[in-house]
Amino acid sequence: MRTLLWVARHGTTTDSGKHIFRGQRDSSLDKDGFLGAHEQKKFFEKHDWDKIFTSDMKRACQTAVIIAGDRDKDIMPPLKKLRPWHIGEITGKDKKAYGKVMEHFINNPDEKIPGGEARNEFETGRVKPLFAEGIKRGFEKGIPSIFVTSSSDIHALTHLIHGEAGEHIAVKPGGIIEVYLEDGEIKIRAVLKPGKDDSSFAAGSTS
Repeated sequence: MRTLLWVARHGTTTDSGKHIFRGQRDSSLDKDGFLGAHEQKKFFEKHDWDKIFTSDMKRACQTAVIIAGDRDKDIMPPLKKLRPWHIGEITGKDKKAYGKVMEHFINNPDEKIPGGEARNEFETGRVKPLFAEGIKRGFEKGIPSIFVTSSSDIHALTHLIHGEAGEHIAVKPGGIIEVYLEDGEIKIRAVLKPGKDDSSFAAGSTS
């Protein structure tokens, strides 16, 4: 078995618990979110990694800085393409009241959310290619990098590896996904804080 990529989900934020679709709201980590990032740091202290790639969202950047510790020079410039799904006018709306609206855009992946982007723009247009490049980097360098990202990005990763009909691997806030090669096949698994899918794809909260 060979690890190709680590994917760290940022922890809870100042928007957590509000029962809203968060999308690209630029919220900060809350107390538990910072504690979760320190748990991730302890995990990575026991594993090899090369560089850290993060979105430019505040919560992801805060997580990356904590994980890196004194290796802050190994944090690469933030990537806008690694942001969560831009859910436009649904951002900040109550999950229960707008759940059916979210489901419509999940089930119609080419339809753009007003003020945001279509699911296929998010997945195929920007996030899946980044994950593919990260996996390729792990192959070529022989050491995995870390992507610090969100639950909706992780859901897109499971689509890349397993297809839409396949198993959706998910983690709780502050969790970690491992992408690895075993018996010639690329696989993914939750290695810290496994949980259920609570991303926008589940008509739950995008983080």
